[in-house]
Amino acid sequence: MTASPSALSAGTYSGLVTIRPSGLDTVTIPVTLAVSDVQGKLLVSQRGLSFTAVSQGGAPLPQSLGVLNVGAGSLNWTTRVSTFRGGDWLRATSASGASAANSLIVPTVDVTVVPRNLAPGEYQGQIEFLSNGAVNSPQRVTVSLQVLPPGSNP
Repeated sequence: MTASPSALSAGTYSGLVTIRPSGLDTVTIPVTLAVSDVQGKLLVSQRGLSFTAVSQGGAPLPQSLGVLNVGAGSLNWTTRVSTFRGGDWLRATSASGASAANSLIVPTVDVTVVPRNLAPGEYQGQIEFLSNGAVNSPQRVTVSLQVLPPGSNP
């Protein structure tokens, strides 16, 4: 049995499925179908980013993420940046934005790292993309930073 809700409005629909096997009792099964409004759905162009820096050296070049709405309508979204150790070394250039479904214009967020006070080692952080209008919010991007010893060639 298959349901085809494409022609239905948002709401709850009820019905009965009756099975009449030959030689056996008839079985009636109640069926309920819930159809919701089409909503926005966030899609971030990458699930993870990786940076390499040298301790006491300059910052690596920024990397960009596209934030799309692969659902319907327009989605307003915000970003939340966090790191697991090493303090405030991760940055996202846009704290908020909007993505429209079926638009050829894709908002981007530049991600930068500031390794100047970090000792050599591995650092992890994440950027969350949150939207009240998205059925799949939040979306997370993991960011890895490898800080090499001073004088290293990245």
